Amino acid sequence: MKISIAIPAYSDLDKVGASNLEVLFESISNQTHKNIEVCVSDHSSNNTYVEELCNSQDFVVKYSKYLKHYGFWAYNINNAISMCTGDVIKFMQQDDYFLTPESLNFIASVFKDPQCVWSTCGGVHTKDYVNYYHRVIPEYTEDLHHGNNKLGGVSCISVRNLESNSLFQGDLNWMGDCDYYKRMNSLYGPPAIIRESLVVYKQWPGQFTNTLGDDAKAREVDYVS
Repeated sequence: MKISIAIPAYSDLDKVGASNLEVLFESISNQTHKNIEVCVSDHSSNNTYVEELCNSQDFVVKYSKYLKHYGFWAYNINNAISMCTGDVIKFMQQDDYFLTPESLNFIASVFKDPQCVWSTCGGVHTKDYVNYYHRVIPEYTEDLHHGNNKLGGVSCISVRNLESNSLFQGDLNWMGDCDYYKRMNSLYGPPAIIRESLVVYKQWPGQFTNTLGDDAKAREVDYVS
């Protein structure tokens, strides 16, 4: 089973984005499931840090510079998705990474069931790549569209690569994940749940969680609701 890893990337002159992506790439290189392709859409506008990092890996990276819709990660991940040719697409935000070398094997095993169209996995959080906290055991809730997200961030989700699958709503940042989950549930029902923690959510000041204002968040909740 071929798994495509779709990554929306961005790095400013401070190189923080590229350094986060480097950690994700290392966790990809360590995966025991080797039938993969890595698809990176780069929103960087004033540097080549992400491109240089993609070119230096020991696995092939499909790279695309995306010059539209700056500041909206959903448009960026949609561009990465457009490059994916695998049987399954694994979404990964560049801040996050795989917790264990067996993460992709767990995901591949779930999609051996031909009825599985999308799945979500457990995760943990870190601030320093050493200490882990706040384990997320995913659960689909009917009030997800109000922002009660118990599934986890985008990096918990994998989908079968079907033309009928939804793309992310480009203009949403805060509620882009919840809106996507809601629409996938409407199409296919709830996701297959992998309770094991397979991904790590990196917490840092530059996350959208920490940069979006309360008014912007409230507007997106109203839109999705």
